[in-house]
Amino acid sequence: MAAKQASRSNSTKKMSKSSKSSSPSTSPRSDKELLKSMGEEAFHQSFCRLPNEEPMHKWDTDEVEAHHQRMKKLDKKLAKANDEIARLKAMLRQEDEKCEEQLEQMAQREQDAWQGIRDFEEQQQEAQKEEMSNKIQFSQLQAKLGANMQKIKDLRCESTLANKDLRKMEKQMDKLKQHNVRLEGQSADLFSSYSELCNSSVFEESNLLHDIQEEAKLDFQGYKEAVKAMQERYMLEAEQRLNLQKTMAEILHTIQSDSKSGKLANICLDIGLECEKRATELIAAVQAEHGQ
Repeated sequence: MAAKQASRSNSTKKMSKSSKSSSPSTSPRSDKELLKSMGEEAFHQSFCRLPNEEPMHKWDTDEVEAHHQRMKKLDKKLAKANDEIARLKAMLRQEDEKCEEQLEQMAQREQDAWQGIRDFEEQQQEAQKEEMSNKIQFSQLQAKLGANMQKIKDLRCESTLANKDLRKMEKQMDKLKQHNVRLEGQSADLFSSYSELCNSSVFEESNLLHDIQEEAKLDFQGYKEAVKAMQERYMLEAEQRLNLQKTMAEILHTIQSDSKSGKLANICLDIGLECEKRATELIAAVQAEHGQ
């Protein structure tokens, strides 16, 4: 673009120089003054081809005037041409300025486009990284969800066993309550007839019944203590099982979070379930051995 502008400026300079060289060096008024000062003979000799050669034609006054008129017309045409050249130069300058502005705008747009491409590539890389991290988090959440589902199943099994044990204990408590009610009824009957028994001939039988009542009270107290001991032992076993499950869950969570192998996590889960199964079997065997 700079080369085009330089060529245009050179052409305009050449045109201006040619226009200046083609313009007459003297105006019609100066020619008349020269004619008066030099004289007609000297003026005619100035148009000779060579200094010592006779002029081809001697101009008269009419021809000189016609020549002046033609020169005036040529001056007017030359002035118009110069004005047109100046206008064309101004237009060329404006076009050059517009072209330069357009080139600057296009260069700026190109820079903006490349910057947009780089920004888009960076955004695409960030999106790919975020997608990869989301996939990793999703896989971790799936592993945790599977562990939690297995833990829920185990807790449901434990809850079922605990409910069975609780129903057994409730049945035993109902039996103890019935036995207690029966003993209380017998005690009331014995107490109501105690005065009669004291004055009767069967005083020894009354003492025997009193001893039976005392033994029944002792048995009832023993039953209560046995039930309380069974409750405490059950709560202790439940707490131990809960601690065991928490420990297993922590171990499994640690393995699933830190281990890169899913097979190792499954093996640990199988071992934990097998240990819990063995513990349940041992507890059942101990309870069967003690007749509970």
